[in-house]
Amino acid sequence: MEFINNWYRTAKAVMFHPKEFFKSMPAEGGYGEPFRFAVFNLAVASILSIVMFFATSEKMQLLQLEQALVSLGLDMNAFVVLWLLSATVLGAIGLFVSSAIYHIILKLVGAKKNYQATFRVGAYMTALSLIVWIPIVNILVGIYALYVLIVAYREVHEITTLRVVIAVVLIFVLITVVLIIISVIFASLAYIWVTSVQTEIMAQAGQSMQNIQTRQ
Repeated sequence: MEFINNWYRTAKAVMFHPKEFFKSMPAEGGYGEPFRFAVFNLAVASILSIVMFFATSEKMQLLQLEQALVSLGLDMNAFVVLWLLSATVLGAIGLFVSSAIYHIILKLVGAKKNYQATFRVGAYMTALSLIVWIPIVNILVGIYALYVLIVAYREVHEITTLRVVIAVVLIFVLITVVLIIISVIFASLAYIWVTSVQTEIMAQAGQSMQNIQTRQ
């Protein structure tokens, strides 16, 4: 019960009083507490998101999903478990990775604290994941999350708002470039695979025609 009370107070402070919260947040103090807070948020958010998925999906879509799962040897229960585990585990891993990327960029614009401070910001920012899954509202939440992120880095790393904005822009540019590169790589691999399959099919068809002609 104590954990729930502490979690509620922290989540409320992050959502509604971000400036005061991050200004008073220790830049150091270990990874345990913020990591547990983040994992709990990610788990709850994944549960809420899957509930919303089933509530907003049409029966035909769910039927098609079930048929696809059966073809893979899975059922709907397995799908739910995989959804919850992947969202939570990947989110937790992504927290460390994204914090490292953010920290490198922040250092370029003059951030004064260490990696742990950046990680703690990211961990407490997951409080907003509890409401970002709501349709339509998620757009407003995304904009507000950007504001909270800027305020958090400004207060924790003791740099100007302009420097933080520059860092955020650089981060988005970096992410965009990486996604484009990944898309190009996957598109190239897909093209190569499709071409090889088509070549193989044409070769087999040619061989079949040759066999038929030989028999005649």
